[in-house]
Amino acid sequence: MLLHDLRKSMKPIMWIVAIGFITSLFFMYGRMTSQKGAGTALVKVNGSPIPYSSFARSYQSTLERYRQTSGEELSPQLQTYLQSQVLSQMVIRELIWQESQKAKIKVTPEEIKEQIRGVMKSFGSEEAFMRYLDYQRFPYSEFEENVARQLAIYKFSRIIKDAVTVTDEEIKNYWVKDNERLKAEYIMLDPQGLAGEIKVPNEEVKKYYEKNKEEFKISDQVKISYIFINPEEYNNQVEITKEIVRNYYDSHPKEFQVEEKRRASHILVRISSKTDKEEENQAREKIEEIENKLKEGEDFALLAEEYSEDISSAEKEGDLGYFTYEMMTPNFSQAVFSLEKTGDVSEIVRTPYGFHLIKLTGIEPAYTTPFEKARQETEEKLKLEKTNEMAQKEIQKIAEDIKKGEVSFESYARENPEKIEITPFFTQYEPIKDLGWVPQLNQAAFSLNPGQLSSPIKNSQGYFLLEVLDKKPSYIPPLDETRDKVREKVAEITARKMAQEKIQEVEKQIKAGRPLSSFNEEWGIEYQNLDYFTRQDWIEGIERQDREKFVAAAFSLKKGAFTSPLSLGEGFYIIKVQDRQLLLEQFSQEKEEFKEKVLSVKKDTIFSAWLEKVRAQAKIEDFTSSFFRSS
Repeated sequence: MLLHDLRKSMKPIMWIVAIGFITSLFFMYGRMTSQKGAGTALVKVNGSPIPYSSFARSYQSTLERYRQTSGEELSPQLQTYLQSQVLSQMVIRELIWQESQKAKIKVTPEEIKEQIRGVMKSFGSEEAFMRYLDYQRFPYSEFEENVARQLAIYKFSRIIKDAVTVTDEEIKNYWVKDNERLKAEYIMLDPQGLAGEIKVPNEEVKKYYEKNKEEFKISDQVKISYIFINPEEYNNQVEITKEIVRNYYDSHPKEFQVEEKRRASHILVRISSKTDKEEENQAREKIEEIENKLKEGEDFALLAEEYSEDISSAEKEGDLGYFTYEMMTPNFSQAVFSLEKTGDVSEIVRTPYGFHLIKLTGIEPAYTTPFEKARQETEEKLKLEKTNEMAQKEIQKIAEDIKKGEVSFESYARENPEKIEITPFFTQYEPIKDLGWVPQLNQAAFSLNPGQLSSPIKNSQGYFLLEVLDKKPSYIPPLDETRDKVREKVAEITARKMAQEKIQEVEKQIKAGRPLSSFNEEWGIEYQNLDYFTRQDWIEGIERQDREKFVAAAFSLKKGAFTSPLSLGEGFYIIKVQDRQLLLEQFSQEKEEFKEKVLSVKKDTIFSAWLEKVRAQAKIEDFTSSFFRSS
């Protein structure tokens, strides 16, 4: 069943709740009535159907975005995964919608109109937007319904998240974890340095092999011959004239539109979700006092430096730089983009962060990139599309000719040796020699039998057609075939035991007062002295997979203390803390700003837990087996 892993899918797809309002309208909703089974329920969520038509549109939209980003086609396995993710997202959105209706969340006509105005603005004009809806066969009335639904989902999500608060202790704990620094030194004993000196008798090799044969099992292997068509081969055959570029430019105006940007400065008096009515009134009085100073002629920049509680922008006289409408919270953007000319100052604006006074300091109007400026990049794009099209047609023709019997793989290879490669045997999850990791080829090769031909395969390099030459089933090799590997394994185990004994002796000497820096190459030990680092920093000499354990061990120590031998991937470590540094006076300065970060993390955590609970209690009927073959 496509949804059997829905619970596992919950966390990676949580972004859908928070993504751009309008983008998700087209992504999650809409209809595709031309699709087979358009009105049939793919899934029912507490009795409410998710039609196949809605899923088909959402999936197609996601698929196109993947292709545009990667330039590749999805393998069958990735297509199945993507289908489950899209459907999971739709189920989650339906669950939140249902909960919003239980909570009687209302959306006003004015709120709907305001959102739609924002959409139209992103398209440049109402006419352009209506043309897009018409192109998508998306009735305006249905779009309005989807806006209302999306707003209700958003409002309800905000209610849950806005109910979350954080204590001063939580803020401080998070801040300490982010800002505490250690200065440390460590030694590392790598068992590999000892392994080469170990002589393993044949008796031990045989004994280990007999007890651990499965460890040396060789996976299924396949050998293929493949035809590769590189689109770059057609570069000299393609000419993109100025007229072709101009026609494309004229027929795709939205592609060359650059939206309006504005620059602004602001003065902020902060409030938070915990602020009571009295504190809120005090904040409003403060911003009103600042507003009066402005009206009396005082300089906005100086007032921002003195009074703004947005520390980062206050240092720059309140300057926020240039931004688009979507980059700021709705109320803030609405205020900025409604100001008529540079120098204008807004009325007092309320956002989730507090009360603002905003001064418009610059306008970069929306514009269309001039043809001459866009010409070269567009020409390269069209040429790439054409060469890809030619390469695709060529690989498809070869495949069709082979299937019709007009040419064989072998005869094509004889006539075009430069386009044919034969691989050595390889397993399903290893790179192909001279080609690298091409998962589409690996997946196709292991899905076919010897003598079978694949369908054309596309990836970022070009187009492939492969024939399976031979397959080897998995097997346990006899000892004579794998003796060297067994010997290496026994030597590795022996070396690690020797290294463990050696590091324990080192620990005794450290306890007796010997400094870590005194252990040198005679001991086969590497010494490192680390400058100050936080829990988030990259640490010199520590592999990524070992970093978390290393950091946890280091930050558990007091100044001057050292760890017991710590076994990590590379070997055995002993860490000693030379100094701990925490400038608590910075906390009072950064507390309010940091609070927003902690609160955001906690809100997402609480919302995820709530959603998990709602999902567990929901009745979800899965009819996907009627539409998709089980993998």
